[in-house]
Amino acid sequence: MWSKKGRIEDLIFWKGNMEVEAYEYDEGNAGKKFIEGIKEGKFYGIKCSSGKVYVPPRDYCPEDMTEGNYVELTEPYLDLLTEVREDSYGNKLEKPIKVGIIRFLNAKGGIIVRVEGDAKEGDKVKVIKWEWPLVVGKA
Repeated sequence: MWSKKGRIEDLIFWKGNMEVEAYEYDEGNAGKKFIEGIKEGKFYGIKCSSGKVYVPPRDYCPEDMTEGNYVELTEPYLDLLTEVREDSYGNKLEKPIKVGIIRFLNAKGGIIVRVEGDAKEGDKVKVIKWEWPLVVGKA
C-alpha cells in the first residue's frame, strides 16, 4: 500500500497485509445502476431536486439528502489528462499510459479513464472499451 505526497520520489510504502477479508463493500443502488449502465454502454448520473446532476450517481443528493432521479449522461469530454511513465517503484514503463478524467456537460463529478490516441484536454471523447478501467479516445 502506498500514499503519494507529490513526486514519485516521495512515495511512502507500507509493507504487510491488510485485513480486507474482514470488510464487505456494498456499492448501493446508485453504484449498481452505474455499473449496469457501463455494461449497457451508457453513463448514468443522479439529478437532484435542485436540478444539479452528479456523476457517478449517489444514493441520495449530497445537498438535501433526498432521493434523486437517474438520468443518462451524454457527450463526455476529457477534462484532465496526464501521462504515467513510471510504475510505483520508479521503473520506467515500456510505453507510457495516458490517464484522464472525463466529465459531462452540466454535471458535477467525473470518471477516471485510460486514454488512447491523440485526445487532448477539452476534446469530446467516446468509449473505446466498455470494461474497467474504461478506455476512451477522441470522438
